[in-house]
Amino acid sequence: MKITFTIDSELREKLDGVTGNPLFWDTYRLIKEASKRGHEVRAVQSEDAVVGNGFSQEFYLDKGIEASNGFTTPDVLFIRGYGMRVDKNCFNNLVDTVKSIESKIPLVINSGETTAFSRKDKQKTLPLPFIPSHRINNVSDIKNLLNKHKEGLILKPDYGLQSIGVGYVGSEKDLENLLEQGVISEQTLLNDYSAEKFIVDKREIRYIHLFGDMIGSRIADKTGEPGKEELGTRYLNTNPNEKHLEIVRRAIDLTGSKFGCVDFRGDNILEINGSGTQTFYRTGVGGGKEFLDFTSDILDSVERKYGEL
Repeated sequence: MKITFTIDSELREKLDGVTGNPLFWDTYRLIKEASKRGHEVRAVQSEDAVVGNGFSQEFYLDKGIEASNGFTTPDVLFIRGYGMRVDKNCFNNLVDTVKSIESKIPLVINSGETTAFSRKDKQKTLPLPFIPSHRINNVSDIKNLLNKHKEGLILKPDYGLQSIGVGYVGSEKDLENLLEQGVISEQTLLNDYSAEKFIVDKREIRYIHLFGDMIGSRIADKTGEPGKEELGTRYLNTNPNEKHLEIVRRAIDLTGSKFGCVDFRGDNILEINGSGTQTFYRTGVGGGKEFLDFTSDILDSVERKYGEL
């Protein structure tokens, strides 16, 4: 098979020996394993998406990093990098590009419409039990909501990942600090932010799914004060919550997701993640003992699904 992965430019710069941001290690493993199995492996940068034409260049990763102008139709298109690290326009352009070419590609993980649900505002339109949230457009909106939610608020951008632009506000002083630190500004709040009710629960549970099946779940016990929380210890969830599983199945049906995950705090959805979802897990942040690795399972399933077409 010819498998093409969408990546962000930062990953391409590290493909000769990934050492930096853990965000890229997962895709690096997928690329290496696919190449080891004898597949033609290509990569396209989310920044190079061109509606109607695919991508302006692609990289031949199974022969080293060699660039070629233009885009050749693959057997499988695997959306890993979304372009959200660049800006919202890059993400939206990627989504529109995938929509414009996906009918010509036998297997797309995930479709353009499904990938669009990576936007926090879009996924919250689904009839699912998300953490209560409110749209905000300015600092005054946040101050008004603080009077209603004494436990505090979590500010989240619609376009974001790895907690970039996320901040806890428990008081007007917290809000002032976020503004001074440049985490938020009056400009960034315009149309692209929401404020979630802060859920006082130190446990975050993730359910990972692949082609409609649950393939694993991890628990992360948070540590630290609100707004300064870290993932802390992570471990295998050996007793999945049936109520959670039913909600995940509904999320899969509503989004059409082939690969992704759903995160919970308590019985509320924290967020839905698409095909850029992490594929292996360790007990610590950036280290520790590995307890889940879906790399081979994902490629086994992709090969089987493509063979059934």
